[in-house]
Amino acid sequence: VMLNELNMPATYQKQVQNYFEFIQWSSQEDWHQFQTVYNVGETSNCKYANIMGSHNQTDNTYSFLVANMDTSFELADDLLIVQHSTSILGGIFSSSHQSIEHLPP
Repeated sequence: VMLNELNMPATYQKQVQNYFEFIQWSSQEDWHQFQTVYNVGETSNCKYANIMGSHNQTDNTYSFLVANMDTSFELADDLLIVQHSTSILGGIFSSSHQSIEHLPP
């Protein structure tokens, strides 16, 4: 039922279904999160889904917090977003950060 309410494309529904199946093995002290951004188009619109869930094994009940957002954005013509990434030892240690650079007119 929740998958239908999220109105996600079929390609993402399997990922969400796997998340729901995983939650059954968690305890009430643990919250697990699933998040994805989809339908990013040329019009700078995107949809964001964030689901957090917990399972109370004693009562066999589930608690969910769902955020499903439609967003739009516009980048200025003179900005460049750059992601810097480094890794060593085959990716065991890695870091990344983003920076915004202003381009000359």
